[in-house]
Amino acid sequence: MQRTNYPYRITYALMILFFLFGTIFYRQSFLAILLLLLIILPVISIALAHHAFERIDFLLSAPATTVSMPEKPIIILTAKNPTFFPFLNCELSFQFQNMYFPSGLKNIIALPLEAHKTLTLRFPFDVSQPGMLLFSLEDVKLTDFLHFYTFHKNLNKGLQIPVLPKEKPISFVPATAHTESEDSEFYDPAGALSTDIREVREYIPGDRMQDIHWKLSARMDDLLVKQYERSLDDSLLFLPELYKEEIADTLQTLYAVSIKLIRQKEVFRIAIFHTDVMGFVQAVIHDPEDLLQAFLALYYQKPYDTPDLARSTYQTIFPLYGAFYQIHGSAIDLTEST
Repeated sequence: MQRTNYPYRITYALMILFFLFGTIFYRQSFLAILLLLLIILPVISIALAHHAFERIDFLLSAPATTVSMPEKPIIILTAKNPTFFPFLNCELSFQFQNMYFPSGLKNIIALPLEAHKTLTLRFPFDVSQPGMLLFSLEDVKLTDFLHFYTFHKNLNKGLQIPVLPKEKPISFVPATAHTESEDSEFYDPAGALSTDIREVREYIPGDRMQDIHWKLSARMDDLLVKQYERSLDDSLLFLPELYKEEIADTLQTLYAVSIKLIRQKEVFRIAIFHTDVMGFVQAVIHDPEDLLQAFLALYYQKPYDTPDLARSTYQTIFPLYGAFYQIHGSAIDLTEST
């Protein structure tokens, strides 16, 4: 029972007493009829409100399932009232938060529910950090026409929207991961290559002249580059730290490096640290879709308060790990086994 209902109840009870005394004193039949109606009306009001409360429904949707900063995520709330009774006193409480930084703050909005109408509201939100944004409908409250009783229901409906970092240029150049010289026919800074050609692609500024397929380029009248097969174990490995103090910059750096490598047709790996089991899952990245899935996996992990926790754990689990790039904040550090 809501405390806000008590003033209305007291006022209504006083009104009934007033008509009761009037009926007894004046002995008028119409006053007796009004008194009877006043006694019956609360029951009717509560019954109608309960009927509507069981039938109203709320839906959540979003025009874009994924957004990139600085784009604003938009939540669409749809409220349906299929009954004959309009209500102006329906309250919804909701939360909107980044799962990395749960706030626990509730927001309340009052909705007018017209009879046989569907109300659609659009909520654009400003976001300052990448991560998994969660919009959740906590509960709904609806008070009958006379404000005698407030119905309450837990909705527990939510919608998640991943927000990717803003795309920014980065000057990252991977270090040489093997002993072959740069003059080797099959040298590649991202890892050792085999002699098997995986594909032929268009020339990208920065490609080595040794990799140009001259015969095919002359035939096609365009510069084409040979792409060699690479052992997955020799591909670049990135280890992002989900340290709370630097998590936004870490995600931004990882995203910038990943986009650059994808455009260079590089295959690389991201080691995702699962703090609940203190283990790692490696995601192989070929294209933007792989990168999105890797970021989704990262967004569901819990950030931690210990700096370099992922790196120290990785070195403990895999003492012969070879080499990897630790990303923490805006720094990218090459870590090699000794």
